[in-house]
Amino acid sequence: MKEKQPARILIIEDEAVTARLIKRKLEQAGYHVEHVRDSEVGIGRVVSESFDVLIIDYSLPGRNGLEVIRILEAKGIFPPTIMVTGSGDERIAVEAMKLGAKDYIVKDEEGRYLELLPRVVERIITEKSLLLEKQKAEEELSETQARYKALFENTPLGLYRTTPDGQFLDANPALLQLLGLPNRET
Repeated sequence: MKEKQPARILIIEDEAVTARLIKRKLEQAGYHVEHVRDSEVGIGRVVSESFDVLIIDYSLPGRNGLEVIRILEAKGIFPPTIMVTGSGDERIAVEAMKLGAKDYIVKDEEGRYLELLPRVVERIITEKSLLLEKQKAEEELSETQARYKALFENTPLGLYRTTPDGQFLDANPALLQLLGLPNRET
């Protein structure tokens, strides 16, 4: 059986000390964490590599966190994102969430956000996993329905479906031909 790889996280944070603290905390929680200091380098990494979660600071030199989110979203490459910032600006939080960020965390001086971050990452990864499972199940259901429909429509024997109480639902072309009916509605 294939061993599950730890989730890959990219941190875009210009403050080296903050990035080290976040990285250490997330690595202790079992994640593979990489760090870049520059928004342009971060955009390039997200475009060229696959990350499970993106953690981005709002205040970056050059492009701010919201601009990075807009660029990635426009490129159609937008991993689940957590915006972490030193200011609790409600407008920025609302804008980040509107753009698709999964969460917004304010860096507090006591460092409580560092304790919160692994739980937020775990929640986001779980949500992503559940979404992928749902998509896979929907694809499998669609394939099964298509196979059933092809079998029903192409069987040379006359077939029909009814409800348990006998209400007519459907008939295949072979039954219509056998009964001399022009269409299913008849």
